[in-house]
Amino acid sequence: MSSVRELGLTTVDGVPRVTSTPIIALTALCTGTALTRTDVSVTSTAQSLGSAAAGSASDIELVLDPGTALRSGVQVLVGDGEATTVGYDASTGEIYLDRSTSGTIPNGTFASADRACVEPDADGLIRLRILVDHSSVEVFAEDGTAVLTDTVFPSAGSTGVSLFADGGKATFTSVTVNRMGSAR
Repeated sequence: MSSVRELGLTTVDGVPRVTSTPIIALTALCTGTALTRTDVSVTSTAQSLGSAAAGSASDIELVLDPGTALRSGVQVLVGDGEATTVGYDASTGEIYLDRSTSGTIPNGTFASADRACVEPDADGLIRLRILVDHSSVEVFAEDGTAVLTDTVFPSAGSTGVSLFADGGKATFTSVTVNRMGSAR
């Protein structure tokens, strides 16, 4: 875990669940102007958000309508043949964090994809907050009831951000990318 988190307790379907969300003070580390996009449709491809979204430390919030796509989401720390993929798999009902092409792979078991079950909200949307901090990627879904965190070792030049959809069309109803500065 690279960010300070606030723990909470909520009830989901009558069952108590621990939640984990980034502390509000983290927004004080945002630098520059946020990149904001709305209603971006992507069909069976990846679409770069350009240099305004690039960086090795960022806070990304997105609202995703998976539509007909089998998998859709965002790739972070994108570079020459490298990317760490955060997505929603409609066939399994899971979010995932895939670091199999995230840069240096120190051993055979490192190249993995972690998963957590999530359900689209009442509007059929998936809401994700993704924190990228040089060598870690954290994913928060369903108000912190589903959280994934992994260490990654990208090359120094791998700083791109792309939206993607596989096997159909997905719409990103809202995407906000804030570059993050140091807490020091």
